Amino acid sequence: MRIRKLLALLLAAAAALCLPACGGSTSGSNAGKTADESKTEITAWAWDDNFNVKALRLAKERYEAEHPDVTLTVISQSLNDVVQKLNTAFAAESYDGLPNIVLIEDYRVGGYLDVFPGSLRDLSSIINADDWMPYKLSAFTRDGKIYGVPFDSAVCGMFYRVDFLEQAGYTGEDLNNITWSEYIEIGKKVKEATGVSMLEQTSGDLTLMKILMQSAGTWYVNEDNTSLNIAGNPVIKEAMQVYKDLMDAGIVMNFPGWDEKVRGIQNGDLATIVDGCWISATIKTAEDQSGKWALKPIPRMDHVEGAVNASNVGGSSWYVVDKVANADVAENFLKETFASDTGFLNELVNEIGLFSSHKSDGSFTNYEAQDAFFGNQKIWEDFAAWAELVPQVPYGINTYNIDDIVEEELQTVLQGGDIDAALSAIESRAAQIGQIG
Repeated sequence: MRIRKLLALLLAAAAALCLPACGGSTSGSNAGKTADESKTEITAWAWDDNFNVKALRLAKERYEAEHPDVTLTVISQSLNDVVQKLNTAFAAESYDGLPNIVLIEDYRVGGYLDVFPGSLRDLSSIINADDWMPYKLSAFTRDGKIYGVPFDSAVCGMFYRVDFLEQAGYTGEDLNNITWSEYIEIGKKVKEATGVSMLEQTSGDLTLMKILMQSAGTWYVNEDNTSLNIAGNPVIKEAMQVYKDLMDAGIVMNFPGWDEKVRGIQNGDLATIVDGCWISATIKTAEDQSGKWALKPIPRMDHVEGAVNASNVGGSSWYVVDKVANADVAENFLKETFASDTGFLNELVNEIGLFSSHKSDGSFTNYEAQDAFFGNQKIWEDFAAWAELVPQVPYGINTYNIDDIVEEELQTVLQGGDIDAALSAIESRAAQIGQIG
């Protein structure tokens, strides 16, 4: 309990720095009746107008048509603003200004559930656990209670340029369920034949490390979601070795940021992209490359028993702030839309490119559609099949803070440093931020 209280105080102190700029757009005290006294108002926060916010607005239209006595106000905010406001309010136990419904990243929600219990509503009654992929539910399940409604998931795939692989003498069949060592050898031949890099790495981005870890069923913490699992962890050690082998092979193109990565894709600088399913929309912005891309499962780690050719990276879910007025109405909104309306989830495949992690995804009609950009491959059907293989892991409460430490220590490994020493240093430093049982 002392650690929880300490972490809460630290979060409050950090978030307090933004208080002047982080006033709520809609006050909890305003949540209730609208100017039209016959209507009940609820509010929802999310970021990304073209994805999360758009989905909310489509859900609003659907729900209000059936419930004319309810008005949902959708408020678009940056991810950083959402995080800062939640941290400040939960640490102070002051809910005025918070929304009824909020989108929270799966990597981050553990901190709210474990450090601020009671802040988010138990939604077990509106979720049928058997309908959803276990790896998705595990992020927000505590003591058998489910606190979130799944939204986007990011099951991973290996997108590849058919023409570049063919120039190096490979077909799509040569990429089926390969290992990372096989991937590296293919990458060397592709680079030699085409001059194109096999993979990319964006500065400050640990996407690949996360993909590697989850593909073998491990994370920074143990199953108790608290005690550290880094020093001596054979999976994280192998993940670091794979990362170093990729860099040493000279087949990785480094980008300083996201915009440069997008331009690299559009310029045809990459032979493959190993990432979450959502990257498909970015790849398709290179319209002149239509028909040149296809999709295969990600590689698996060679020397880790149980490693699979499937993983997940990121994703978010919907939550109800329990102590804001009209929480029951907010819960019902989620129940009738994202939690159970598979027709709506199917619609969102076309509207925003959603992969929801619902077990019915594979049978959604929009998942069965061929995608001309990817050579008429049914890419969403493939993602749905791979999602069933993704290992379930605990994300703990400090994924992003530990990421920062891993990134620093990984640089020492790339320069020839000992991996075991790096893992010990990561765990020692991570323990100082309270992530220890």
